[in-house]
Formats: sequence, structure tokens, C-alpha cells
Amino acid sequence: MRTIFTVFILLFIFICSASAQVSFGVKAGINVSKMHYDDLTVDFKNLTGLQAGVLAQIKFSDKLVLRPELLYSSKGYKLEKSETLPIGLTNRLNYIALPVLAGYSPVKGLQVLAGPELAFLVAAHAKTNNGSENVRDTYKKFDIGIAGGIAYTFFKGLGAEVRYTHGLVKNTEYELKDRSGMVISNYKSGLNRSFQAGLFYLLGK
Repeated sequence: MRTIFTVFILLFIFICSASAQVSFGVKAGINVSKMHYDDLTVDFKNLTGLQAGVLAQIKFSDKLVLRPELLYSSKGYKLEKSETLPIGLTNRLNYIALPVLAGYSPVKGLQVLAGPELAFLVAAHAKTNNGSENVRDTYKKFDIGIAGGIAYTFFKGLGAEVRYTHGLVKNTEYELKDRSGMVISNYKSGLNRSFQAGLFYLLGK
């Protein structure tokens, strides 16, 4: 997985340096995310986090573009206090994400975007009323997802976009141990789900 992440980084650098029709920019916005567990019936709540970073737009024609991005992205979920959970819980997972999206422009200014997103977990904390705990070892270090959305440039490089990212990697791992402490099986679950909305600005437009 680390090799794949390195390849994506190198591809990002190569494309941005090799293309003659490239625009660079910055972006920022919010994530509204939670995690999907197909084996649990717990009512997970959405968690709002920040996402920000840099992007490049490589223009192949008036209709087709490639858009690599390098983002800091905060995701996670919340569990509210209930009869079965005596204290509330907020799990926040912070990633360095690399989406590489292909874009099609049906009309001037509007882009439909879709493509893979690779992310590396840099921090994970579980927060309750009793304090915060580092839980990074609970989650897989790499996540892979599929992203899709729309972007609209409305004034000299300034634009807005909305996007949905659907995680493909079960990133929470549980170990089942016997009475002596020996691991007898591993169980993986948990998929990231995230809606994103924000603004971007392309330099030189």
C-alpha cells in the first residue's frame, strides 16, 4: 500500500511538471462524514471536519481535464450518550489525501469529476467526557476510496464544489483472543463515508 501511495505522489509531480496547460490552486472546505459498519446496528452520527490543500488542473481540451489534489482531510464519526453508551464518543481521523480526478465539462465553467482517492492516516483520537485517547493503531494506515462530484468556476478562477467519497477499505481491525491472550482471529470492518463542500481558487485564471 505504501508503494501505491508513493506512485500516486510521483504521478502527481510528473503530471504537474510535464503538462504545458496546467493551473495550480488552493482549496478549503468541510467534510461531513461518518463510518459504516455492516456488522453493527449502532446509530453513528455525522462528524464535521475541515479539509484543505492544493490542487492542479491539467487541461487536455475544452471538455477534458485531470485534477490531482493533495489535501489534509479530517473525517470520523460520533456516538451520542445513550442507555447502552453511558458517555458520548467522538472519533476523529485525520488523513493526508490524494484524489486524482478526471473531469468533463458539459458547459463552460461546470465540471463533473470522478476518480480514485488514496489517503494516509496521520492521527486518530477518541474523545469522551473523560478526555482524549490516541487510537491510531486501531485503524489501517491507508484508505482507498472513489470520489465523485461537481465543481463550478464562476469568477476568474474562484469556484465552488461538492463531492462524495465512498471508502473501499475496511479500516477498523479487531482481534479476538482466547483466555490466555492468544489471538485466534482477526475481524475487519468500518468504511469511511464523506460528503465534502468547499471553495477553490485557480491561480492565473
